[in-house]
Amino acid sequence: MTHPQISFQVRINERATIAEMGVRVGKALQCNFTTSDTKFFEDSEVLEATSLGLSIILSHDIEVQEDENHKYYLMGSLKGDLEAMWDVEYPIINISEYILGVLTKYDQGEWYIPDFKELHLEAGLSFSN
Repeated sequence: MTHPQISFQVRINERATIAEMGVRVGKALQCNFTTSDTKFFEDSEVLEATSLGLSIILSHDIEVQEDENHKYYLMGSLKGDLEAMWDVEYPIINISEYILGVLTKYDQGEWYIPDFKELHLEAGLSFSN
C-alpha cells in the first residue's frame, strides 16, 4: 500500500470475560468480533474483527485467575491482504488516542494507552530509561 497506514494499541484491566469484552468493544467500535486463529498471542483466546482495512485483535493475559482482573489488549494494524510498503515515505499513523477517546465515550472502564516501558515488558524485552 503506497499511502499512510494506521494502527493502534490500547489496554484495559477488567474482570469481564473475553466474550463480554468482545461485545463491549464491538459495540463501541461498531464491528463484530469472532474467534481468531492468529498466532500473535500464543495459547491465548483471541477475538478478531475487521474495519477500515484494519485487523482488530482483542486478547488478554491468560495467566490470571477467573476472579481477578485480566489485562485486555486491543490492537489494530493493516489487514494481511493489503500489501504494505514499509518505506519511510509511507508513515504509520498511530490512532491510539482516537480509539481511546471512542472507548472512553462508548464503554465503561478505564482504557489506557500503554507506554514504551509496558510495550517492552510485554514483548519480553528489557527496558532502560
